[in-house]
Amino acid sequence: MSSPVRFPLGAFTRQSADESLVGDYFLHALAGDTSISGSIPGRRLITYNGGALAITLGAPVAGQDDGNLLEILSITAQAHTITCTGKLFDGAGHSNTLTFAAQKGVCAILEAYQGNWYTRSLNGVTGS
Repeated sequence: MSSPVRFPLGAFTRQSADESLVGDYFLHALAGDTSISGSIPGRRLITYNGGALAITLGAPVAGQDDGNLLEILSITAQAHTITCTGKLFDGAGHSNTLTFAAQKGVCAILEAYQGNWYTRSLNGVTGS
């Protein structure tokens, strides 16, 4: 029996992929703290404000942030929104805003590539 053919992974290795979501959760709680800047290392974000958050997400830096993932998990029953006008693509023709259903456990995972955010996974989140 022959061994499977293995293709080179290039600069973005499996370890890089695994490390892209490593890190402590960042708790996003304050209604006044609604901006997430570009050049975000892989991290996880939990929203737990008593009201809905309107979050502005900065565009990632092309090349520098490529492959980084951002996970947003809502642990409150609030309809949070994330906006990155023209730079946030959901695979359904939308490029501006993600709206979270007002349910606990709603989640989105975004991946940075060439100055844009692309959805990897949406659970209870819709684009517009």
